[in-house]
Amino acid sequence: MTPEALPTELFAGLDAVLLERRGAVFHLMAAPAAWYSQYVPGAPLEPAPDDLANAFPFLEYFLAEAGEFWSARGAGRLLSEIWMQTDAAGIESAFRGIALRAGGREFLLLEKLGADFEERRAAIQAARTRGLAMEWLERRATELAGANQALETRAREMERINQLKSEFLASMSHDLRTPLNAIMGFSSLLDQQKAGALNEKQRSFVHQVRQAADHLLDLINDVLDLSKIEAGRMELHPEIFLLGNALQEVLPAVRALAMPKNVAIDSSGADPILEVYADRIRFKQILYNLFSNAVKFTPRNGRVGIRAGREGGKISFSVKDNGIGIAREEQAAIFEKFYQAGGRGRGAQEGTGLGLAITKRLVEQHGGEIGVESEPGAGSCFSFTLPAHETGGSAPTASRPALVDFAEAQPGRPIQVAVVEDNPASAMLLQAMLEPRCAVTVHDTGLAALDSFLDEAPSLVLLDISLPDIDGRELLKRMRALESLRRVPVVAVSAHAMAGDREKFLDAGFDDYIAKPVTEADQLLKRILQLLSRR
Repeated sequence: MTPEALPTELFAGLDAVLLERRGAVFHLMAAPAAWYSQYVPGAPLEPAPDDLANAFPFLEYFLAEAGEFWSARGAGRLLSEIWMQTDAAGIESAFRGIALRAGGREFLLLEKLGADFEERRAAIQAARTRGLAMEWLERRATELAGANQALETRAREMERINQLKSEFLASMSHDLRTPLNAIMGFSSLLDQQKAGALNEKQRSFVHQVRQAADHLLDLINDVLDLSKIEAGRMELHPEIFLLGNALQEVLPAVRALAMPKNVAIDSSGADPILEVYADRIRFKQILYNLFSNAVKFTPRNGRVGIRAGREGGKISFSVKDNGIGIAREEQAAIFEKFYQAGGRGRGAQEGTGLGLAITKRLVEQHGGEIGVESEPGAGSCFSFTLPAHETGGSAPTASRPALVDFAEAQPGRPIQVAVVEDNPASAMLLQAMLEPRCAVTVHDTGLAALDSFLDEAPSLVLLDISLPDIDGRELLKRMRALESLRRVPVVAVSAHAMAGDREKFLDAGFDDYIAKPVTEADQLLKRILQLLSRR
């Protein structure tokens, strides 16, 4: 019995091929779609399963599943997965197979999916891509959030460590300066033979003590300065001054270093009326570091000189010596902290290796540059530049500060100086430095001092900050609140010498600030007289 033909108009709108399985072959049930001949060679009306499998490799697996499906009873359908296939022209298309069973007959529908499928596929792919992108973004956001949290935690930890470091350095500075105050102060008085004559051997011993104490103080100051610079707490206060005035303040200390080795210090190459715009204190520190470094590595009877002049928009400075020189391979490293050229063998000089590192950072903080030219055995020349400052005003005058004769101050009446200090050695030192030219009273607590001042106001007060009963700033506050004590000059004498301590004490109302150790009696007396002369 011939199977009933199906109306072909049912498939006219479909881009598909309908086949009916009859035994071992398939029969076309309607005019096939145009693509049928492109994929199935010869476009047979009764293709065998192998013909279809060769044309559409994916069908080999699907026809096996469809065979089992057709063997079962009942109506239904089985859909294949969609597969992609490229034709002879290289055009890729999507296909789907459908196994049908209806009215006891078995059909295979091959469908070429059209533009709507491609659009859906593109949309799905885009959605999948967006989904993957969103997934990646979410994962990345989570990772970044975790990294940010870790950075915040690390930043807080670093802030805490820096705070602990600052507290440690402040404590170290205070605790080391307090005993150094006695060591350096009393050795200075002994060296000046204030307490009686010393024989040559005794003076030599005292000089060794003083040298060792000076070296220790230099180490403390270098560590603190480098810590300030690296923490960004080194504030500069630039001003215009004459180079000659700065050299007058630096060279005496340099010549004192050079004297034991008879090293000549020459400043004739530096224009004394050259205007410098810099932080005066830090500029002098730069000069002193370069001079002291040159003296340290210059042999006996050597020579160290400075040259300075303006070059366009810059001022150039150079400190040259005829010392042992520096090997070329070491010149790039000598400005690194803790580095010492030649190791301990380079003249066997003491030091931390911080002086040049600090000098470089100070020059750069001023907006300048520093470098070195040197040959072993031929000496070294350290040069640095600073930006020049244009000014239309009158320049300051180069002059040596006038020395005041202390004996002329307030004739007929000794200056009444009150020392408020709980450390016995520090109090004894200040008293020894000031007497007999001052009448000194010592108080070891702030409240005892205030009671004494109410009975008789002193001419001036030297006040320690860390007192056992009340803080020195609190004592100052109470004095300023009393009419009888309001105008008494008060000088903070403290081992607190971190960045900003001076400004902090001056802002608190102190008339002056002296950092321990106090080593020069004449300088202390001069500061006192200058304060009293302004009252």
